[in-house]
Amino acid sequence: MELDRGLGRALTWSAVLTALALTWVWEASTSLARNSLEGRPWACWLALSAPSQDMPHLHLALYSPAAGSLDLIYLPPDAPIGRQSLAALYERARAHADPFEALNQVAPAALSASEAQGLGPEPAVPLPLIWIEAARQPPGKPPLSTRHWLERQMDPLLFWRELFLAALGQGGLRSNLKGRDLIWLALQWHRLDPKDIRAAWLPLPEDQPAFFYARLSSEPSAPETISAEIFNASDRKGIASAATKILRSKGVDVVQFGNLPENVERTVVYDRTGDFEKARAVIDRLGCRSAEAVTQIDRKRLIDVTVILAGDCADL
Repeated sequence: MELDRGLGRALTWSAVLTALALTWVWEASTSLARNSLEGRPWACWLALSAPSQDMPHLHLALYSPAAGSLDLIYLPPDAPIGRQSLAALYERARAHADPFEALNQVAPAALSASEAQGLGPEPAVPLPLIWIEAARQPPGKPPLSTRHWLERQMDPLLFWRELFLAALGQGGLRSNLKGRDLIWLALQWHRLDPKDIRAAWLPLPEDQPAFFYARLSSEPSAPETISAEIFNASDRKGIASAATKILRSKGVDVVQFGNLPENVERTVVYDRTGDFEKARAVIDRLGCRSAEAVTQIDRKRLIDVTVILAGDCADL
């Protein structure tokens, strides 16, 4: 009996070790896994489409294994590419190719060659495209709406279902990545903590070098001084003044506060310089847990952070 139990345990451990060895060999054989094992970042184009959209929401998805982060960097349709917009170039390309191929042709022009170099699965290889057909358009404005959508896909049952359909070439997913690379990437993203999925708008070319350097740093910056402006975009009176008092008491230099004519559903803190940690620090000091941060660089404001307050932060 003891011999049988010992043999059973040995066979079990043998099977586990064999599976781990095969997994390591399989992962090491993919170009993405080699990047990760060496601690190098990797990027792809991520397009999220819905039936009602003329053009999918296009993002640069930048995965940094060293920092354990995923940046969703949104390219709006009116993003300038040379003398034209992204949407105009996409429509022109669609006259000669299907939507996937058209976007695959246009997307590389949105990123300067110096920034794209080395972010792909292999040096000097164009960034691959992952196109996902959603059942409906995610509510809200990208890139935050895409971040919320991606968080929901991290539900284990939904995740494995979609991964199985992708492996079979079914479902609403299309990509020019190899199957095992796609599965490996999905597994890496699924392991991320939602707080490490950071949303941003693609900066202008002159701001891209500093932006990508900060995003690829494995050590987050420790904000020393933060300047902010605060606006109330809700129907509750006095919350901009209350937020100003709170932040000033915690060392934030609030240079102005006031009201906006629009109402928003959720408080958003905008990083205006490319230092995402300053926006995150303001949320922590404000004490509004539902608030979220997004990078949208605007150096003309001469400010670090813009806080747009909604009703969710009315009880400060």
